[in-house]
Amino acid sequence: MAKKSEVKNTDDKPQVASKTKYLRIIADSVNIHSSADFNSSSVVGEVKKGDVYTIAQKIERTGTDMYKLKSGVYITASTKYVEVFER
Repeated sequence: MAKKSEVKNTDDKPQVASKTKYLRIIADSVNIHSSADFNSSSVVGEVKKGDVYTIAQKIERTGTDMYKLKSGVYITASTKYVEVFER
C-alpha cells in the first residue's frame, strides 16, 4: 500500500466534493439488516419498491456486497434488487 506522501491525484481536474449516492429499491420488497450479513437473525425490517435511501458506505463482502445506509442499517448491493444513482 502506498504511503500518504506517495499518493497523487492523477486527474488533471481539480478535486470537487463527490455527489451523494442514493439507492432505489427495484424489487417488490427487500430485507434490511442490523449487521453486514444476510443471516435471518439480523433482519430488522423490509423496504418496498420505489423507496429511496442515502448510501453511507459500500461494504465489500465475499459473495454479495452490501450498502450501509445513512440510517445505520444494511441492504444488499445486488442489482437484481436495488439501483444506485447520484445527485
